[in-house]
Amino acid sequence: SDRVLRGFTITGGSVGTRYPGTEPECEDCDDSRDEITEIGSDEGYLGGGIFVYRTPITIDDCIIISNSSDGGGGLFAREAKAIITNCKFLSNTSLTNGGGMQLNHSEDVIVKDCEFSGNQTSPSDTSPYSFGAGVHVFGGKVSVDGCLFNSNKCTYQRSEAGYIGYGGGLNISLTASGDMATNYQRDATVTNCSFVSNQIVPFSVTSQGGGLRMSSSGSNSITISNSNACINTPNNVIPAIGDAGTEGNEWLID
Repeated sequence: SDRVLRGFTITGGSVGTRYPGTEPECEDCDDSRDEITEIGSDEGYLGGGIFVYRTPITIDDCIIISNSSDGGGGLFAREAKAIITNCKFLSNTSLTNGGGMQLNHSEDVIVKDCEFSGNQTSPSDTSPYSFGAGVHVFGGKVSVDGCLFNSNKCTYQRSEAGYIGYGGGLNISLTASGDMATNYQRDATVTNCSFVSNQIVPFSVTSQGGGLRMSSSGSNSITISNSNACINTPNNVIPAIGDAGTEGNEWLID
């Protein structure tokens, strides 16, 4: 059955859960935090505040604040079906992607009427990637509706070309290979959202989309409507389509 998390404040999570490389090897195992931790690979600890793996969940009217991990500082979900509504993701941090939230290959995810403010990605000196300080989406089927992305910041230690910052507010990457390219739907919709004062710093020639950055391949699609972006650094939206600050825009990327 669906898990429901409603009306909680989640704060101070500072490790997360080890990334699961395989499922539990016993038929009667549940998906408790301890079991998942034991079966993980060495790809980092994820979901400082909330960790979701292959399970349906509803998260409503929660405040996820000041959590941290290697990826998905506030929340990390992989191959999950999630409904996330009326929540605030504030001042969460990750070392790589998704300071506020990271969604990997998760189908039928709805993020509605949420605020992502003051979240940050802060890679180490040796890591060249900093994606989606507010939210990072990698694959899957995701709807983002009525959300505010404000003052989120992708940072990294160097400004040369090999160090990449994508999507200060929101980064959507619908590209995959192998099994992930065929086994999962990959499309995203962004509706009635605002992207304000998000940043990628320091700026390099490979920095893209201070507010919103999007990429897709094959038959995947990203649809954006009735959204606005302003005062984002180094640019509002990549690819730059129309006037990002105009209400009622209808953007479609195939």
